[in-house]
Amino acid sequence: MNEIELNDKKIAVGIDIGSSKICGVVLTEGNKIGTYYVTAMAIEKNEGTNRGEISNIEETKTAISKIIADLEETLGGTKINEVVLGISGKNIEITQENSNIVISSPDQIITKDDISKINMSIKRSKVSKEKTIIHIIPHQYYKDSNAKDIIANPIGHYANKLDTNVHILTAQNSSLKIINLCLEKNDLILSDLVYQPLASSIALLGEEELDVGICIIDIGSETTSISIFADGSLMFATTIPLGGNDITDDIKKMLKTTRNEAERIKIDYGFAKKEEILQNEIIQIKGVGVAPHSEIDKIELCKIIQPRATEILTFCKEEIDKSGYADVLGAGYILTGGGANLKAICSLASIIFNAPVGIGYPSSDTFIGVSNNIEEPTYSAAVGLAVHSLTHKSFIGETFHTLNEIENPNPNKQNFKKENENDNENDETDSENKGFLNKIKEKVLNFLG
Repeated sequence: MNEIELNDKKIAVGIDIGSSKICGVVLTEGNKIGTYYVTAMAIEKNEGTNRGEISNIEETKTAISKIIADLEETLGGTKINEVVLGISGKNIEITQENSNIVISSPDQIITKDDISKINMSIKRSKVSKEKTIIHIIPHQYYKDSNAKDIIANPIGHYANKLDTNVHILTAQNSSLKIINLCLEKNDLILSDLVYQPLASSIALLGEEELDVGICIIDIGSETTSISIFADGSLMFATTIPLGGNDITDDIKKMLKTTRNEAERIKIDYGFAKKEEILQNEIIQIKGVGVAPHSEIDKIELCKIIQPRATEILTFCKEEIDKSGYADVLGAGYILTGGGANLKAICSLASIIFNAPVGIGYPSSDTFIGVSNNIEEPTYSAAVGLAVHSLTHKSFIGETFHTLNEIENPNPNKQNFKKENENDNENDETDSENKGFLNKIKEKVLNFLG
């Protein structure tokens, strides 16, 4: 199980390993339906990743260790043993596949069991030995090979055969093993693995937005992820190898300063669109070595930032246009991730996309506690991961214990326990251990039914 009862409330931990930082959030169910209490949150710099993938195990392991220690300290002695993790990067491959089954019941009425069978047939489909399925997301169903007769919920329909189109998300086994090593070194168990852009969507989107059509653009330090949702399902997803660090590097190069100083200047004074600068002011730049301090004003700084920000957003637009779903985005565009904190990025994006654009962050009306610091785009994915652990949002499809399939160090371990608390002597039975995926399937089938 990936959550337990604590003071009659289920709690869960989401860990988002980004390109430059790791975010951790602990959630418990709120008193009102659809609300959550943020019991702990932490963020830690991480230099062990490259373009969304773990490149240095020791650096990443250390950053995870610090995050867990910070969360445990806030939790007042509760030890974290199990987490839900986000995964992204160029090793994630998204493909579409069609599958079908013959309806075997005597009356040929489609049932929940048929939905389960078709999902399992997809899971057993041909996938390279070097890859593992992490998500199967139903896109559409239709009966008797009639692709024009699309059905949102096929249960209860009469048919000889049921067809489905799905998105299959796979990851390289080598990347999954690296993730597992980082967790093992921190004595942590992976309860579930979720594609990071999907996690962000869990924290940010409601049913209406998912249905009408919306695009989430998650601007990280080194990569930017694009996800399009419509008709309640993921329609398209991709990642481009550009992010906020590219803007920082441009500032560093042009101002001949350190990376830390360039990042500070970007955060404190940077604008993505010069027309949004209401008051120009002089910015002091620290000298390096024997070089003296220098100056630049906001408008000149924007002339460095705006071209790169425009490039990133233009690449996003090109990918969205190529997807064929640009015309279904009735709910507009949402920018999230750390790069969404750049001032005036929303205004620039609205011009490039010629559509309404907003900044997405976890709302303090839904996520209550700790502080309003949760209302930061940086925390979107970590919050979504924890929410998924508590609710298993069905629109992200069926998820799989991918690391357990490759290597599972301790499948019976509980995810939380008090320090110095004796381990439970009664291990769960095999059937209980297998119950996690069955519960996910049940939730998916209930959603469809």
